[in-house]
Amino acid sequence: MDLSVSVPVTLLAVVWLWRKQAWGYLLAGALLIYGLAESIGVGVDQVFAHVEDPSSSLIGAVIFAVLTIAGAVALAAFFRHVEAKG
Repeated sequence: MDLSVSVPVTLLAVVWLWRKQAWGYLLAGALLIYGLAESIGVGVDQVFAHVEDPSSSLIGAVIFAVLTIAGAVALAAFFRHVEAKG
């Protein structure tokens, strides 16, 4: 997803979450899942780049591993605090 799409959607989710609207929770969950998947993908890409060219640094993989863990913690907290209404 391009930043020209993800930034406005994130801002919209923030506004809707602030107003406690259901669409905000839907978008926030989707964006958290997207961010987690993206950080996993970029981290794996960094590892494969290092395998192909050992002179390239693995610091990018480490950074994205930390971001993946942070994203997983945020996603777990989100799902723990979302209640079904119906």
